[in-house]
Amino acid sequence: MLDNSNQVDGHGQSVRRRTFLKTTGAGVAGIALAGCSGDGDGNGNGGNGNGGNGNGNGNGNGNGATTDSGGDFPDEVTVTYPPTGWWAVLGDIMENEGLIQKYKDEHGVDTTFNDERTWDDVPLFASGQAQIAQFGSLEASRLGPNEDIPITVFGKVVPQAAELVVAGGGEYDPATTGGVEESLQALADSGEPFGIDGWGSGSTLGAQITIEEEYGFTFQQDEADFNIVTADYFAMCQLVVEGDLAAGLSSPMLGGAPFYSTDPPEAIPLFHFGESLNELGFGHVPLENQVTRTEFFEENTEVCQVYHDAMREAMNIFHDDPVGIVTQSDAMIEALGMANEQQATFSTEYEILLENNTNDLEPPEMPSVYEEYALDDAWIETDQNALDNFADIGQTNENWAEYVTYEKMG
Repeated sequence: MLDNSNQVDGHGQSVRRRTFLKTTGAGVAGIALAGCSGDGDGNGNGGNGNGGNGNGNGNGNGNGATTDSGGDFPDEVTVTYPPTGWWAVLGDIMENEGLIQKYKDEHGVDTTFNDERTWDDVPLFASGQAQIAQFGSLEASRLGPNEDIPITVFGKVVPQAAELVVAGGGEYDPATTGGVEESLQALADSGEPFGIDGWGSGSTLGAQITIEEEYGFTFQQDEADFNIVTADYFAMCQLVVEGDLAAGLSSPMLGGAPFYSTDPPEAIPLFHFGESLNELGFGHVPLENQVTRTEFFEENTEVCQVYHDAMREAMNIFHDDPVGIVTQSDAMIEALGMANEQQATFSTEYEILLENNTNDLEPPEMPSVYEEYALDDAWIETDQNALDNFADIGQTNENWAEYVTYEKMG
């Protein structure tokens, strides 16, 4: 389940999203992804669509949408996002509450929205087969210049939310070593496998920058103070607990719930990537934004407004009763990626309510789903400054601002 040279897939997942970005990212150090890599199950059931096939026909304007004969709105658009996780829960809320239809009626839009839940959202978007997608502004800042695609960001979904974990009570537990820096030093000295999901991962970037900028270790693909291997993201926490990895990237939602939620916990986070990047001055770096091609946005603003408003209401519904939402049915528990109600409850309390009623683990300081979907001036300014800082340290294209724009839709 580990690979010292090549990325491996897992959780039924494909590496195409990662591979695509790595091949288009020449000249940029690494390519950050919005989330875990994986394979789409094609179960597009959000909005009012019955599962899009991603085969939008180009209409001559480069946005890949099929337009009607009147030319007012495209007949249909494909929307992509990952198949399990917080984003899938939000997609289920939109479907269950009929929110796409509600806002289509409100805005007078007759477009059909076809959701495709897939880990291959970036290649679908880049090839014009998806018109609205979900990946981070950092990802957009690389993809845009590399593929010559102007991209508009018009919503925010999930911030950087993963953590670096070690086995509870083990030799790398800070309670054993004396602290996080001491644990990292012990990991470096031991040469034991340190797991990441791939050098193209946004979560790996969070770990990399923190370990280098905060703790002074080298963490690069061609040179590192650690024995870095790649592994299945959703199995990484289990591999750590079972001793196949000394450390790895995880969170309750990313396969860690069974091991975070024992008493005492079997997995111990060393640090939270979103918090550490914020403390280093990058702000609350997004893992998942709502994005579209700028040309599509300009020509189909009302269509984007429909999706924006539906997702915004879905997010509000979610935050009103997050535990109740994710435990309301077996289907919702499965959408989150949990095996049972206990895991879903723990994950939601820990990652969203920032509570822990199970053991002594300190929950994060920031929820794993943004509390407000719409962009505002302060968030945009913070994100632009973060991208400038990422460019300064060689983590994104220095010309990103020529390709990435932000739209407040209110």
